[in-house]
Amino acid sequence: MKDMAKVVFLAMVGFALAACTGTTVDVEMEPPTKEEKARADYARIVDEANFQFHSDYIGYHEGESTPDRTHVECVRRLCAIGYTFLITENVYSVEQVTLEVQQGLNGMRKVIERIDGGEYADVQVVGGWMEHSFFASEVAKFTNELYPETGSIRLISYAVGNTTGTNPTVPEGGATWQGFMAGRDISTTDSLEAYIEGEARIVVDLGSANGLLADVALTRLYNRHTGQVHSDLRWSNLDVEKGGFSDRKAEDDRINGQFFGPAQEEVAGTFERSGITGAFGGEATD
Repeated sequence: MKDMAKVVFLAMVGFALAACTGTTVDVEMEPPTKEEKARADYARIVDEANFQFHSDYIGYHEGESTPDRTHVECVRRLCAIGYTFLITENVYSVEQVTLEVQQGLNGMRKVIERIDGGEYADVQVVGGWMEHSFFASEVAKFTNELYPETGSIRLISYAVGNTTGTNPTVPEGGATWQGFMAGRDISTTDSLEAYIEGEARIVVDLGSANGLLADVALTRLYNRHTGQVHSDLRWSNLDVEKGGFSDRKAEDDRINGQFFGPAQEEVAGTFERSGITGAFGGEATD
């Protein structure tokens, strides 16, 4: 942000000199950093978003081994949290966080967001950012001694973007989207850095009744902090309707996904299974 302030100041000086002398002054504008570009992309996606998925809130209280769960239900733009609180797709922001932009799996942009020493909590978010959507896994540890839940940890995940609400056009032989997943082991929450990463592959093909079916595979899962390897997670034959797919066998075994972009060139969603909660996303392959 200091660099941006410098650019604005230099531009103002240039305009002032031009007004006084009647001549044009060339001002060399510094190109935005990848973090500045990422913030601008994030703000644009939020502004254009018309759809979101949000996981349940999973909370661990200090000294307790069993987590609390607050149910979340979403319908397009609106999510209800525990029947008492509503969130819309335009509440997301990265203006007050530090960003670390990395190269993610399958060539996607991976971003790590951090709030250290925040007013109420330390927060870490890991996710993938595309052109029309983003997905993320977030953990917060409440640190303010005045806060009733001091010492507690909260896990959530979400996917946000702009969708046409229509199914992708799938050629004979099917279509594939590839990217990555980010999640958390619900039973291991002792470190904000202990996130799970792996590859994501979503394949859509024609079903027997001319409908579309999606297969989702999250593979090569490992904990970036501990090195622990986790089993692959797979969902098969999910009906694709109105540009999305879902399956729910239990509150701790479900998946939601949606295709984003004008040509459904992106897909993102949330999931929970086998003690892992997280989000995934991918881009269409050639």
